[in-house]
Amino acid sequence: MEIHLKSDLESRLKEHAEEGGYTADELVSGLVEGYLEEVAELRTMLERRWHAYKSGESKSIDGEDAFKLLRQRALERIRQHSQK
Repeated sequence: MEIHLKSDLESRLKEHAEEGGYTADELVSGLVEGYLEEVAELRTMLERRWHAYKSGESKSIDGEDAFKLLRQRALERIRQHSQK
């Protein structure tokens, strides 16, 4: 397979590959493989959550309530970290 990149992107890719001791082909293959694994994991997680929502196992939450919950959790983590 061939991939056509803009020259500046190709230069950056080659630079990163050389820094890591890889060829550009090896780096691109690794990046694409990692990306596809992440997409598969994300799809699996979303499907589980969708089924949980549709079955009533989990419920939707108001956006403002979600942000409040996130803020509370962040503050709890900050407090826990500062006590160590």
